[in-house]
Amino acid sequence: MAETRLHCLETVDSTNSEAWRAVAREGRAADGLVVVAAGQTAGRGQQGHPWFSQVGAGLYMSTLDFPLDLPATEVPRLAALGAEAVLAALAHLGCCPASAVVKPPNDILVDGRKLCGVLIETRLTAPGPGHEAMVEAVVAGFGINLHHGPDDFPADLRSTATSLAQLGCPVPTLQILAVALAREWRHRLSALTEEQPLHASPDVLFHHSHAPHLAATKPTT
Repeated sequence: MAETRLHCLETVDSTNSEAWRAVAREGRAADGLVVVAAGQTAGRGQQGHPWFSQVGAGLYMSTLDFPLDLPATEVPRLAALGAEAVLAALAHLGCCPASAVVKPPNDILVDGRKLCGVLIETRLTAPGPGHEAMVEAVVAGFGINLHHGPDDFPADLRSTATSLAQLGCPVPTLQILAVALAREWRHRLSALTEEQPLHASPDVLFHHSHAPHLAATKPTT
């Protein structure tokens, strides 16, 4: 798979939208891009629902991949793989709540409250005689509640959402969590396309655009 490249922003309308804009600008040269933002102004979840994205309170991140040999029929599996990748990344960093579970297809709940959501968007090739539709590009969006206090969520979410801080879990920096999550997601996507999974931490290139909530140095994982 392509080298992982982190593009770090203070705020953006949507990290998924930013990833698709990179596709429009760069085509397949954007493969491996990971957009990380400290806040979103128009974050979105499943079925067009808004995703609350307070600046400095969560990880808002999208990965962009051009997978090899991934049939469109596998798309329904991607959201669950994304949720599994979040749990694995949190466990690797020692901050996964013991009671965290995946609520199919795309949420992570802790004691019935949402900690994380995953949004998968794809671009498919057209099917034709003798060949099926394939996934040309996939953007996997992740929203993880990190620092929110009980009163930080809008009133309609306070009884249904939670964060690592509320749960008393350690909260990693955005870059460290983003690198761990990108690795876990891309391992799973690689395995799904029958490539050999990577066993070492990937080399990661960083690009920052005035993002003070993000550490300025390459983390060690």
